[in-house]
Amino acid sequence: MRKLVLWITLFTLLATGVDATVMQESLDQGNYYQAKPAALPNTQIRVHRVGKIWLTISNYGFFGNPDDLPDPDNISPLAPSCMFPGGSNLEYLFGGYLWVGAEVDTVLAGNPALDTLVSIGADGWWSVTGELYPSLPPGGEILVRSTRPPDVFPYGDTIDAISEQDFIAVYTDSHTNPSYVVPDPNDQRNHIPLGIEIIQRSYAWSYEYAEDFVLFDFDIVNMNSDKVLKNMWVGLNIDADVLHSSENPYGAEQGAQDDLCGFDTVYVDAEGNRATINTAWIADNNGQPYDGAYDYRSPRGLSGVRVVRTPTAELEYGFNWWISNVNAAYDWSPQRVENYRGPFPGGGNGTPGGDKAKYRVMSNGEFDYDQVWCALSRWADEGWMPPSP
Repeated sequence: MRKLVLWITLFTLLATGVDATVMQESLDQGNYYQAKPAALPNTQIRVHRVGKIWLTISNYGFFGNPDDLPDPDNISPLAPSCMFPGGSNLEYLFGGYLWVGAEVDTVLAGNPALDTLVSIGADGWWSVTGELYPSLPPGGEILVRSTRPPDVFPYGDTIDAISEQDFIAVYTDSHTNPSYVVPDPNDQRNHIPLGIEIIQRSYAWSYEYAEDFVLFDFDIVNMNSDKVLKNMWVGLNIDADVLHSSENPYGAEQGAQDDLCGFDTVYVDAEGNRATINTAWIADNNGQPYDGAYDYRSPRGLSGVRVVRTPTAELEYGFNWWISNVNAAYDWSPQRVENYRGPFPGGGNGTPGGDKAKYRVMSNGEFDYDQVWCALSRWADEGWMPPSP
């Protein structure tokens, strides 16, 4: 069996000016995961809670809690998505989804063909369910490890633990059962697997210098004996809603409808010291004051994602953002003129529908300008498509 392993490490970062009291909660074994009937993959979630960032992860290609799943620790009715500080009910994420795309060459099987495929944790817009799943029960469970002693952290294995809360999940894109892997509405075809296995490890700490982020390691393995995966791209599709959980996402405060995103290469602190960060970020547009003042409901932080390490230093990167809208005229994203190929399947110029469009966005090498600047006319003079009217 030919195995190609891609190793990539990412972390979720939060830097904030919120002055809030962090609610201290003890982890309770409780209903620690949601097991499914034997005929379905053993999908589970866990929640990182040892640091200030409370983040839900899964063993089927997403993090956050876009499906309003119950809290496996029984601390609250629903699991948090990405709450910071923990216990504040200030959320910085709706859902994040792993995307893996490649050009698949089957020449080794004696049937030369090249197809562009993308396997996804979920689409986030076209109601496409996930294409990444663990094995059937009794396999597929998320492993739990901790460097904390068993009397402090009463579940999980201390052997080979890296952090105070390690979660290890293994899943593949090989499931094709149409009862839970539905056809893509834009491709009009059933899911075609790349033939990959993903080993996902996530780590969290309570130490002051490490309490504001969660690290993710991904091993991506080509399990095919007859397929070469060329020009592989790995992406995180992040729908990062920023709001207090009591807020109506579509109410007077706008909720997730007024957030702004961007990409920063350099951070400058109050003393003028500069550091390279290369971080994609999102924030509420104004920190959401109430009656002219900030209070406990005001999300004044930033959440972000960056690549920490990769298999080689020569890998390419990109950052793209888009606005999804049922009206194709309002479905839009920045695109450079040389990359523009007309509207995506689905009709808009923003949300990539189908495997080929997703791969085109993942591999375009663009670093889109920050969302706050999208109405400036000068972008057309710098090689970008004109802004949407």
